[in-house]
Amino acid sequence: MSIRAEREALLKAAIAKIPKLASIIAAMPLSEQAEALRITERSYWQIAAKAGLGEKGEQWVSAIMDRLQADTESMSVGTQLLLRALYREVVRLGVR
Repeated sequence: MSIRAEREALLKAAIAKIPKLASIIAAMPLSEQAEALRITERSYWQIAAKAGLGEKGEQWVSAIMDRLQADTESMSVGTQLLLRALYREVVRLGVR
């Protein structure tokens, strides 16, 4: 595999992980999500460096983190709505 192909595979794999990472971070307490995002950003900076993106790395990491944060917030809202609906149902049924 050529260096270019290896770099593209590395970047594609990193991008493919965004939905899974977003779901993991969204499931965390809000108080821990900011730290998880910071840790994830550091990992993406390492990937950008390993892929040899140079100055383009900043743009790439920024775009990745924008998407990850948006997906995380979207999932967090969805998870909260689901939990509220579940709670209301539990209360309605009188489950203790």
